[in-house]
Amino acid sequence: MYAPVDGGAAPQGALWLSLRSLVRLVVAAGIFAAGWLAAIALNKPAGAASRAGPMLYDTLLVFGDSNTQYAYDLDIKGFVSQLANLYQRQMDVINRGFSGFNTSSALGVAGSVFPVTQPGKRLGKPVGKRDRLWPETGDTFPRAESTVQLCILAFGTNDAAAAPSTQHNPIEKYEQEMRQLVAMLRDPESAHYSLETRILIVTPPPVSDSMVKAMAAKDPDYIPASHSAAKQYAEVAVRVANQTSVAVVDLNAEIDRLVAGQNTTSDHAGKHGGYDTYLVDGVHLSATGNNVLYKLIVSQIKRQWPEILPERPRRATGPKA
Repeated sequence: MYAPVDGGAAPQGALWLSLRSLVRLVVAAGIFAAGWLAAIALNKPAGAASRAGPMLYDTLLVFGDSNTQYAYDLDIKGFVSQLANLYQRQMDVINRGFSGFNTSSALGVAGSVFPVTQPGKRLGKPVGKRDRLWPETGDTFPRAESTVQLCILAFGTNDAAAAPSTQHNPIEKYEQEMRQLVAMLRDPESAHYSLETRILIVTPPPVSDSMVKAMAAKDPDYIPASHSAAKQYAEVAVRVANQTSVAVVDLNAEIDRLVAGQNTTSDHAGKHGGYDTYLVDGVHLSATGNNVLYKLIVSQIKRQWPEILPERPRRATGPKA
């Protein structure tokens, strides 16, 4: 405030300015105090809300090759999209499918796909930006705040491709690398160790030799697996699951069984022996094939882990007032 001139009163304008400044100061202090108290009430330091990201549901993670990548496609009733619908408001279903990947490629990105539960044991860094295998910076799970309740591993179709193909993986190496993928979640010394995570291996589907032959006639560089090779790799996947005590869905055997039954109950099985019902090109799942896989997965969940079945009702609007 201004000092009185010659013992007189301070100017009225100066007094008004001082009162207005005081009001502004009180309002600002009140806003700051309210924010600070709100942060304390949430048990977070001031400013933490802007740094902490959203709260996450627990997760169902699907890690596989092209049959997984395409499984968000509603036109073919992709099995991952069906799982996402089943688990809405219960778990986040994450698709980490990579077309063209074999198990060697999968191990190259698995460290950024699986959550890091023990950072001190992590080997190396996340795969960098614009890497041909992992185009993004960082990890699928930057913080281990949610639990991967179920991890589905679905590899083998590309591994089983004929030897001239760059995707081919010798069957012994495929078996070893499938075991490594399981161990990343099961080995207590792994940076991704998670005893809570249930693991389900899905075998590669069968291959229709006649359908892939037609594809190869159009593209000389196309070197797919054969029916017999896909079956051998599927048998290895089943063995790995049994020996590592994880669950398995034998998609290969189930589609073969369905095709055999279809052939015995119909007058003709079509030019592809009935496999064109379940496969779009001899390798990739059709809508019917995706439905078969989805039902097998849900059936296995019911049998092995009923505790993670979706709860009902999903459409509840919340507690009544």
